[in-house]
Amino acid sequence: MTGEEVIKIAREYSLRYGYDPEQYEPTAERAKDEWHVFFRGKELRPGNFFSVFVDDGAKSVRELVPGK
Repeated sequence: MTGEEVIKIAREYSLRYGYDPEQYEPTAERAKDEWHVFFRGKELRPGNFFSVFVDDGAKSVRELVPGK
């Protein structure tokens, strides 16, 4: 998968959990068989971020971790 494909999967998944991905700047990094998509809020404030972990082979989300 490409970074763009992973970000698209992560955006769609985050919508189901009440996040508005348009309010975040996503970046994607691959490590072994997993992608980490970090969504940094456009408005800088504590906890305004979250991460989505995507399985490269299965092309599915493993976990969404909210900001704290």
